Amino acid sequence: MSSTPLPLHWTLALLAFLAIMPCHAGAQTLPETRVTIVPDAVWSPPETEAKQDFKCETGKVLIGRKRHLGDDENSDENDDTQYLCGRPMQHGAPVTLKDPEHSPWYKEHDHVFVAPADAFVTGRYHWKDEEGNSRYQFHRGVNTRGEKVWTQPEGEWYKHSEGGAPTFTCPDNQVIIARSHDGDENGETGYLCASLWAAPQRDAVGTIVLLDSKNVPCTLDVPNIPTGATWTYILRAVHSPCRPDDATAIQLFMVPSATRIVLGDGDTCEKRLSWIELRTNQQPTRMEGQGEGVKFPDLFKVANNRVIRPGVIKVDGDPKTNDLLKVLSCVRITVSAEPPAPTR
Repeated sequence: MSSTPLPLHWTLALLAFLAIMPCHAGAQTLPETRVTIVPDAVWSPPETEAKQDFKCETGKVLIGRKRHLGDDENSDENDDTQYLCGRPMQHGAPVTLKDPEHSPWYKEHDHVFVAPADAFVTGRYHWKDEEGNSRYQFHRGVNTRGEKVWTQPEGEWYKHSEGGAPTFTCPDNQVIIARSHDGDENGETGYLCASLWAAPQRDAVGTIVLLDSKNVPCTLDVPNIPTGATWTYILRAVHSPCRPDDATAIQLFMVPSATRIVLGDGDTCEKRLSWIELRTNQQPTRMEGQGEGVKFPDLFKVANNRVIRPGVIKVDGDPKTNDLLKVLSCVRITVSAEPPAPTR
């Protein structure tokens, strides 16, 4: 029996549908802009915790850390530490890492290190016990097309006691971007992992201004990232343009339409503590608040899905007890749709 060929536009539509159907053949299918991580087959050689000078091999990033128990069944600075690294890959080729950079020195017993939004950890230095100093090596990267790599924190901090010889590795295709430690060698250690992304980027397309109680501003660029992509500013990060726990008001300048902005009291903008989500719907959007910004409590006074100021909608939020005042530690920017052309 003969069959009638499908019209061309039907065929193209069918092919497009099949292209976005999930693959069930085994391997995880990642977006083209996502960077994959190929882990090393073995951990680094053991080194005494009190004399750490570890760096991943050239072109690799840190994805895991392992502690060892001593004779007394507890871990201390005389016991060994190992690391696991991986190679970031995109479009079938390794991501190129730029020159190494280093954090300040921290006291090990009470510190938090977070890499910048476009950087990831590649090494750690530590001397002596919990009173000794620690610092971190980090890199930024570009793919073979010259596109800048950036990080997207995934989930919340992973925290555990150092006392039980823990082994920590990031989930598949994620890397370490932050570490914290509180207490002695058996105290609590935390890690923050992130996925890596790379895509064509141009200059910033807008600006978010945060103001403190004295009306002193700091600025965060709204990056020109692909539709559906996310950029997260962790304000505790090294070289962050804004300090955490300072801001009391916000302004927007030339922010494209269809941009979602989450302000949160948590390093990954998790919607668990005090937080609010805004969405722009003008091209471009400007919100000044009579030169002093819009105060955070005024953002929460507006009902969900209502206009805060022309061009800015409150999507949702939870003020808890502080209305985000002086607790803001994260700003997450997502391009939710292709913005329309500017209105003439």
